[in-house]
This record gives sequence, structure tokens and C-alpha cells, in this order.
Amino acid sequence: MADSKKVPSKPRYVDPGGMQSYPPPSSFTDVTAHCFVVKGDRSRLQALVDRMLNEPAGGAVEYVVLSSHVLLTFIDVEVGRFDAFPDRGYGTEHECDFWVPIARVKRHGKLKLLEEVAFFMPYLFVDNSAAIISGREVYGFLKQWGWISMPTADEPDAPFWCDVQGTAVFSENAHIERTRLPKPPPERGRASTSVHRPHGRRSRTRRAPRDGS
Repeated sequence: MADSKKVPSKPRYVDPGGMQSYPPPSSFTDVTAHCFVVKGDRSRLQALVDRMLNEPAGGAVEYVVLSSHVLLTFIDVEVGRFDAFPDRGYGTEHECDFWVPIARVKRHGKLKLLEEVAFFMPYLFVDNSAAIISGREVYGFLKQWGWISMPTADEPDAPFWCDVQGTAVFSENAHIERTRLPKPPPERGRASTSVHRPHGRRSRTRRAPRDGS
């Protein structure tokens, strides 16, 4: 005979305290994004998309690269919070991300019909462990640790750079260590947008002049 006692419902989340990451949703305020358009190699980008998306899908879907250019973004998050745990305070975060424009296509004979346009993000570097844990375990973003510099409210003249844990070349004798990624394009090619929320600073949007302007 089945136990007639009512089984108590389990809590949605057990909080042991002292965790570096918590369940979503999260909110982010005082965010500034610096965007660069970077020239790449379309054939190599397609090879990357094939290796990471098309081959694992086994023909169920097909993605094609739309351009030889990619977006490189540096993002400064001044305030990030876990909405369900307001007593845990807030954190800051810096990101360096690569965005590859792609399209999902469907073959009809020799034709490829476009079904959806999207961005593929093969490399995302952040300097906040909570962002890595939540990004990978909850949302499936391939986030990795990086050391990131960019202009901020406190350091408006700081340069753009991103260091990662890796090697300049693949080799049996290569030493895995802190390695700097190639520099982004010149300052004058940058478009910057700042999104304001509370904390006393004004909202601002600014766009750097393009070449020849």
C-alpha cells in the first residue's frame, strides 16, 4: 500500500551560502559597450562554424558565414545582481567577445534558402567567475577567463586589450600562460554606447568618427 503521507515539495534551489553564482534572472546596470568591426578570413570563419556547429549537427541544420567581417566588443558592467538574491550584493564584470554573423540555411537542389540570421559567439572572455559559471552552466555560452582592459568611468584613458590563458601557437612544447590577443583596430573606428540605470550618473551615447570623416 502506498504511503498516505504527503511528500513535501522540494525547494527549487538549495542555497548553501557563499556561492559564486546563483540561478537567473540577473540584472545589469551602468553598462558600456565598445564595438569594433574587424576584418577576418571568411574561409577560416566557415571552417570554424563547420567544426563547431555543422559537423556536430550531423546534417540536421546548416549554417553559413555571411561576411568576412566580425564584431569585437569590449563590455564594462558596473553593476550586476542576481534578482532572486538581492542581499548578496552586486558585482562588476568586463567582457571581450567575438560575434560572427551567420545564417541557417536549407538546401533545395543547388539553392540554399535562408531561414534565420544570427550571431555565433565562439569566444567570450570575462573577468568574473560568476559570469563564467552562470554563462556556461545555465545559458550554454562558451565563456572563459580573461584579463581585460578598456576605458571606464574610473579610467577613461585605459587602453583596449585582452589577455587569455593560452599559447601563441600550438606545440607539444608550448607553455600555456597568460597571452595577449591581437590589438583591436584604431580608436577612430570605434562606436561606443553607454546605457544608464540608477546610481547617480547621467545616460550618455557617443559615436567615434569614422575614417575619412
